[in-house]
Amino acid sequence: LPGAAIILLSLSGLNPCDSLILGKPLYALPESSESSISPPAVPTENGGGGRLAYMIDSDGLFESQRHEIASRLSIPLSSQIDSEEDESYTHELSLVPYEFEHVSTYALAIETIGSDVKNAKRRKRSKQKPKSNPHFIDFFPPKNSRMGKRSGKESGTDLLVKATIPKKSIDTVVWDLTAGFGQDSLILALNGASKVHMIERDPIVFALLEDGLRRLGELSNGLESAQDLKQRLTLGAGDGVDLLQQVLEGDKTERPDVCYLDPMFPPRTKSASVKKPMQILHGLLSTQEEAQESTTEERLEEERKLLQFALQASKCRVVVKRPAKAPLLGGESGDVRKPSYAVEGSVNRWDVYILNNE
Repeated sequence: LPGAAIILLSLSGLNPCDSLILGKPLYALPESSESSISPPAVPTENGGGGRLAYMIDSDGLFESQRHEIASRLSIPLSSQIDSEEDESYTHELSLVPYEFEHVSTYALAIETIGSDVKNAKRRKRSKQKPKSNPHFIDFFPPKNSRMGKRSGKESGTDLLVKATIPKKSIDTVVWDLTAGFGQDSLILALNGASKVHMIERDPIVFALLEDGLRRLGELSNGLESAQDLKQRLTLGAGDGVDLLQQVLEGDKTERPDVCYLDPMFPPRTKSASVKKPMQILHGLLSTQEEAQESTTEERLEEERKLLQFALQASKCRVVVKRPAKAPLLGGESGDVRKPSYAVEGSVNRWDVYILNNE
């Protein structure tokens, strides 16, 4: 994560599988406890004045996994930093107990460090804990939870599904090129997509996604519904533009039916409309944005490039999620294609670009 340093509590081994995409080793659901490939390393030094994050190393739980992940991501434990560095961190990672059905394990979680923690740096680190519960990615949420109800279609017709899954499609393959915490990918996998391949370039977000898939894999050993979902969700580490370029330059039969984009910027003007997980994600990814010190034009150019390659690589459509009143992805420049139509909600809208062969 450029411009950011993260300290990890713990996590399990991250194990890659060979992706079906161009035969290139990408990260998919772990199958064993051994690993030969690691996600992108996180620098321990702040290279651009961006905000930082750490993980508490004090509870004694899952100690071996904690040290393994800290080493794998080149991230220091909280016991390895001095008190003067504490105030420069804005997030912490931790391992929390996870129990569901027949599975008893842990979940890698993340939390924003509030001012109450920063002002208490004289306290022992073991007592420096955020007021709210840390967030972890759950690809098999309880049915009575908000995500569980949405996943179970109890919330009515989902606008995301309406915009993304073609009505006449039987086997829709979706590439979520900006996976984030994977919530949209989960909804699509449970509502019509035969395969959702998540792509995430941020190493910390990738580690959270990988851990969520690890727990889904453990649940699939005894739950048929989890087994089906496991087959639908895969994960790759890298940049969406790079992956699309590889597809266009290589075997184009691997092209997805739908490319789904959900850029984190521009930020919403009303923070109350953003749920806690998204607040955490926005804060974490803004570290990279601030460290890179990119200009508005550079950001727009990056958006235009991503959209351009997605339009070339997709077979059927490209869907872009935006805040309801945000400008089009890439700006209003004349050389940027306009969407075919939009599916609008009160908070978000989904710009849909229909391609000729749909």
